[in-house]
Amino acid sequence: MLEKSDRPWGRYEVFQEAANYKVKSIHVPPGKRLPYQRHSKRSEHWYIADGTGQVTLNGKVNRVSRPCYPKTGTW
Repeated sequence: MLEKSDRPWGRYEVFQEAANYKVKSIHVPPGKRLPYQRHSKRSEHWYIADGTGQVTLNGKVNRVSRPCYPKTGTW
């Protein structure tokens, strides 16, 4: 593991990083949530390892339990 950080919403761990990608594990406990954000220069690939989640993309709320791929510029 390259980096580990505790946050108010949970924690993340960085496992691999290069100039054009980063591999993280993000742990969000029940009742917590990530901040609403947008990335103008990168897309993301999210894989729900355990349980289900709720994702808001461009104002639409979606329940997810499988991989999710927010594209560059998505809110």
